[in-house]
Amino acid sequence: MFWICTEAAIDWKAVSAVGQLTLGLAVGYVAFRQWRTAQAQAETARRKLRADLFDRRFAAYRRIVDICDAIYDMPGTIEDHRFVLEKWMELERLSKEIGWIFDAEISRYAAEEMVPYTWEISALISVLEECKSDPDIPVPELTLLKAKVVLQQRLGELTKLMDPYLKVGH
Repeated sequence: MFWICTEAAIDWKAVSAVGQLTLGLAVGYVAFRQWRTAQAQAETARRKLRADLFDRRFAAYRRIVDICDAIYDMPGTIEDHRFVLEKWMELERLSKEIGWIFDAEISRYAAEEMVPYTWEISALISVLEECKSDPDIPVPELTLLKAKVVLQQRLGELTKLMDPYLKVGH
């Protein structure tokens, strides 16, 4: 600091300038660190949003798969008729909900291609029970099995539509 002090006289302007410069650099450094922290927090929030959206999508997909599997595995008694009606209502509700987390095409496919088959399966079970009580009516067990198989095929198509969305990065 010999350049500030000249023969017992202190150059207060130079001391003030060095202090202001140091203070300015410190403030700039703190601002830069805050900006970096904000950038890191924003990236963390984006990743969390993607992970949460994946969790919601996967949960909806699993519910649809569980509904279709449960319908496929049931034998076809009158209790199953009530069960399928409940699953039909759940699948119809899900087909509307998935429009919020997937795109409209997936929601439309579920509503137009899958929900009607659960209704048809329910109706076939009801007819099947009537056929068991009246031997003159032909039993539509093969038709029920075909409807179940078609529902599983539709589930496969829905899975293909959903597949790009069932990745954490999407």
